[in-house]
Amino acid sequence: MQTVLKKNDSIYLVAPSGIFNPSLLQQSNRYLNKHNLTALYHNDVLNPHMHFANDDAFRFQDLKRALLQKQAKYLWAFRGGSGAQRLLPYLQRMQKPKQEKILIGFSDVSFLQNYFALHWGWRALHAPVMNRLARGLASQTEEKRLWSLLKGSDNILKGLRPMNEKANKQKQIKGKIIGGNLTTLQASLGSPLNFRASGKILFLEDVAEAPYRIDRALVSLKQAGVLRAAKAIVFGGFTDCQHKAGTPSIQKELQSFANECSGIPIYRGIKVGHGAIQMPLWINHFSILKDNKLIQESPLK
Repeated sequence: MQTVLKKNDSIYLVAPSGIFNPSLLQQSNRYLNKHNLTALYHNDVLNPHMHFANDDAFRFQDLKRALLQKQAKYLWAFRGGSGAQRLLPYLQRMQKPKQEKILIGFSDVSFLQNYFALHWGWRALHAPVMNRLARGLASQTEEKRLWSLLKGSDNILKGLRPMNEKANKQKQIKGKIIGGNLTTLQASLGSPLNFRASGKILFLEDVAEAPYRIDRALVSLKQAGVLRAAKAIVFGGFTDCQHKAGTPSIQKELQSFANECSGIPIYRGIKVGHGAIQMPLWINHFSILKDNKLIQESPLK
């Protein structure tokens, strides 16, 4: 079991994905210092290559450095974007580190969080990236919850609503949650991630995708066998998924899919994703769906 964050602990900041403004380095330092924490990162973390923070080899070596670094128990992604998927073959050749690390982030970072979960048995925290926090873009609600979780509080997300008859009949569902960004998980099919939700609760969210593309991604997961034997599916936020006039809305597409998957309890309603409020969610951690709530006891000691 991982330990809570304490005063003077170090956070290793990683950039496995997209480019960011160099000013974020100083902003991140100030932000973590405000919380009595120390920011660690490689001096060459930002040396743009194509649309990535650096080339694949450097991004992997820096991630490996962070994973093996004894001083920092937590890794925090500067931002998402695109690029983490390219690191999966490198991770496949890497031995599991002896010390568990918790990777904080979401969106494109879902590739890495789920790899660590499914291949190494590690937990992760689906939560705002440093780019959002250090620039003061996070809501007080999500930021307060995030820091309370890192200090050992339980996580209770309200507003969970059943979407099909199977969900309506369930009094409670228990299991570990995996998942994250739907588009990245669809893109991972056939990759070293080998993503599967068998025996687990699957969480999904997305942003800026047309509703028909969301349906296509869900159908891809279903036809690839990813959903087989899943205990439940929980939809988080599907932000800015605009539809053209005369076409189904994102709400209708998700409801239609829930109706088709009559054998899997499906829920929606938690504010986890790319929305105005981005609540944190533990990945690969035991959870309970009950009484319109998603409940997670703290995995920290």
